[in-house]
Parts: sequence; structure tokens; C-alpha cells
Amino acid sequence: MPKRLRENYQERPNKRSKKQLYSKDDINIDPEMAKYKRQERIKERKRKGEDNKPNQIVQQGLKRRCLNIAQKHAYLSLPYGMIYFPPEYIQYLKESYKQRSYCGKPDYKCKYCNAIFWYDERNKYDSKRGNGEILYSNCCKYGKIRIPKYREPPQFLKTLLKQNEDKTSKHFLQKIRQYNSMFAFTSMGGNIDKTINQGEGPYVFRVNGQIHHHIGSLLPEPNKIPKFAELYIFDTKNEIENRLRALTKEELDRHDLNPAIIKGLQEMLDQHNPLVKIFRHARDLFEEHKGIDISIRILGANKGDPIQYEMPYS
Repeated sequence: MPKRLRENYQERPNKRSKKQLYSKDDINIDPEMAKYKRQERIKERKRKGEDNKPNQIVQQGLKRRCLNIAQKHAYLSLPYGMIYFPPEYIQYLKESYKQRSYCGKPDYKCKYCNAIFWYDERNKYDSKRGNGEILYSNCCKYGKIRIPKYREPPQFLKTLLKQNEDKTSKHFLQKIRQYNSMFAFTSMGGNIDKTINQGEGPYVFRVNGQIHHHIGSLLPEPNKIPKFAELYIFDTKNEIENRLRALTKEELDRHDLNPAIIKGLQEMLDQHNPLVKIFRHARDLFEEHKGIDISIRILGANKGDPIQYEMPYS
């Protein structure tokens, strides 16, 4: 061992258990050579950093663009409402992942029902036998299944569903679940397991047993606020306030829903929804004939109907 290293070990006998100060190569190499190697390693690290700098600049630009998109379209992160992905965000996803598989645009249609597909969704076996014709069968089974044509919604709802910069439409899309719940006839019933969400992680909805719907009487119990189907019959002169109170369960001035939208949805349902018309007719009978007993029976599928009672499948 060189004399200088021997003296260092003798001066520091209690530090041998710590991290080794010298590598095996440095012990047998001249100090000047060891210093030169360390400088070369530092230069190599700097060179690698400069080589990666252009990629880092690109990634930072994409990140800033993503943050700007998130601020411009903040409603995308909300846990409710309709989800709309702007073209800028889609382009960002394409640019941010080089290895992301991209299937192109869905430019193919089923010749029977005009359903839109990607090329890779074709029926490969039948397409090979179709003399070059691209065939799709996942939609209507070659015309065997016929679905009624899409019906245009009422004009008031169609205006609210437009994804534009209109403040009323944007507010409705953000609060669409609340507005939908406000006009529900029934409540969901089931054995909901709430203990699963006590820890960290994303919210999980777990239900056991059979799922059903609760529908109460046509009139609320004494000293109880009306809710669900009762709102279509009881105290309809104050229907908007009653719906807000049943939904928010708090002071009316603390909600953030638009009464004008509620009024428009109420008039739309009165005009177009057949079930609402039945309940409104029951209201008129209550007001015309005080104290009479009225019942509403909704007839669905007959017992044993294969569509309603068939076993679930995936």
C-alpha cells in the first residue's frame, strides 16, 4: 500500500465502517489520473444532459399546453356532467405518447344501419369472402336487428345540450345529474356497501343483492316534504321550490341551480312525457274530487316475458 494511504488509514481507524472513500481503481492509479477520470465523468454527465435538453423542452411545452387546456376546460375534471374532449386535448394525447397506438379515423360504415367503425373492427372472415367488400356485424348482424331512428329531443332540451360557449348550456351540462334527479319518479333501492370507501383510492360503488326502485304514495305523509313522484301531484303551485328543497335538503337560497331551467324542464315534461301526463291527470282528479282514493297502475311486460326475465349475459 502506498505510504500516503497507509498514513490516512492510521489517522482514521474509526471510520473504516463508513462508505469507502476510494474505489479499487483509485488506489492503484496515480492521484492526477484519478482526478482526470472524475472530471471526464462530470463532462459526460453534462453532455448527456445537453443531448436530452431538446426532448425536455418539448415535454415542457406539451405539459404547459395540457395545463392551459385543463384551465380552459376545467369542467372536464368534474365528477358529474357530460364529458367533452376538445380537439386540442386529443392532439396533446397523440403527441405526448410516441408509442401510443393510433387506429386512424373511423371512416367506415355498416351498409345496413350506417353504424360508424374503424377498419380493424371489421368482420375479417366475412370480409375475405366478400370480394373485397369491408363488412361489419357487431352492430345489426347484417340487418337482422333494426333499431328505431334517433328522435330529435324537444327544442328546449336540444338547446341545453349544445356544447357551446353559452353560459346556460354550460351550467346545465355541469349540473345535469342534479337536474335529472330532480324530476325522477322513483329512488334506487339496494343493499349498498359503504364500508369499501373508508380508505384511500378512487370511489367504488358496490351493491349486493337485487337492485330495484322505490316509489311511494301519490301524496306525502303528514309533516313530510314531497319527493319523487309526489312532486307531480302535491302542491304543484310551489313545485319548483318543493323540488329544490327535496334535492338540496337545505335553505333555498344556498343552491346553485337555475330556476328558469327547472321551469323549462317542467313545461317540457308536461307537454311530451306520457307518464307525467298520467300523474298530472291524477292531480286534477284530486283537486276536482276532494278526499277520493286514486291509484295509478303502470303496466309493463307480462309475467314470463323473455325480454324482462331473461338471464343477464355479457
